[in-house]
Amino acid sequence: MKTVFVIDDDDDVREVISFALSDEGFSVICAENGKVALDKLLSLQKDDYPDLIIVDNIMPEMDGVTFIHELKEHFSDTLGKIPVALSSALGTVDPSLEKFKELKVLYKPMNLEDLLATVKDACRS
Repeated sequence: MKTVFVIDDDDDVREVISFALSDEGFSVICAENGKVALDKLLSLQKDDYPDLIIVDNIMPEMDGVTFIHELKEHFSDTLGKIPVALSSALGTVDPSLEKFKELKVLYKPMNLEDLLATVKDACRS
């Protein structure tokens, strides 16, 4: 079973995404901000890494942009290899993320079909 890590400070968003992905057969883990998520990821063994991370852009404690930079730059040989999708209501992506060519972007309000297509594409093995 493929695992998706959903990071969003909005409880309702986490719940809706979790339900939709679980209904499609994915295992889902969640965190309410980037700091909590990074701590959870660092506690995992490599075999337990998620197959995809969906991270909200704007959150307290650690936002999505900072989380992605931490993951990709400080853990590039391990956690940084996990595909990431940025969830954003801004309509644009922070220019500092342009160097991460493999970064996927999901714009809010999120279309369920786009979400599922992105997840299925990223989790193909």
